[in-house]
Amino acid sequence: MNKLKSDLMVAQQKLNEVELALKDYYIKTILEPCQYLKDCLLLLELSNNYSHNSFGEIDRWIRFSAKKVIDLDDSIQIDALNEFLEYVNFDLSHGVLTDSIGPSIIINQNGSVYDEDTRKFILNHDDYETSEDRNRLIEVHMEQEGHFPCVFLSDYYGNLTIINTNEVKSK
Repeated sequence: MNKLKSDLMVAQQKLNEVELALKDYYIKTILEPCQYLKDCLLLLELSNNYSHNSFGEIDRWIRFSAKKVIDLDDSIQIDALNEFLEYVNFDLSHGVLTDSIGPSIIINQNGSVYDEDTRKFILNHDDYETSEDRNRLIEVHMEQEGHFPCVFLSDYYGNLTIINTNEVKSK
């Protein structure tokens, strides 16, 4: 019985080594040279599509067809793609690439301003009269915190629109 367990462990180790070598092969021969994947990663970096993920964090996203890159029935190729993308996630069920943008500042539909980093409301809608006042107060908050995240307007349905809070000064 011990001999059988030992043989099984040796076989599993060899299988793991073969899978690792195969994954490295896929990365070097399929993923690294793939222009479609390079284009998608660039588009993701430039994307203005934002949504909340299942953890409540904000992700940037683009449509992505993994079947243009890998065989979706091959778990080793799926693992290779996951490893290659590192911090970028792919969602096979929704056909998207996503990238977390980190804690942000959210202006909700009633005008209250929430800082996801400190997990606190930093402004109430009664604290300012105009969007310019609000933006100035957000900039002051970011200067004080030393944290300069994205700032979003969120509507009643949770749709996100990135906004610029910096005042543009004319010469």
